[in-house]
Amino acid sequence: MTTWKNYWLDHCATKPSEIISDNEDIEVQRTKLTGMIDRRDDKASRGNDLAVRARSGIKFTYGADSAQYKQAGGTPLSERKPRTKKSSS
Repeated sequence: MTTWKNYWLDHCATKPSEIISDNEDIEVQRTKLTGMIDRRDDKASRGNDLAVRARSGIKFTYGADSAQYKQAGGTPLSERKPRTKKSSS
């Protein structure tokens, strides 16, 4: 006959070795995830660099206040806020 204690130990209680194994699996997955995040960030950075270079070319070709430059995501000169000098008090 199975006692309650034996049933608990066999079916319900978590063994320390299982917890350690799960922690090791989690660390492996975290390492993989960190690598994936780094690759994604590198790709995003390269994409941003390409977009900035493209806008620079459009700005050079059509001008800094053109509709084409605005359409490419740039801020035309006419829409920029003027610089203000700091007042020295």
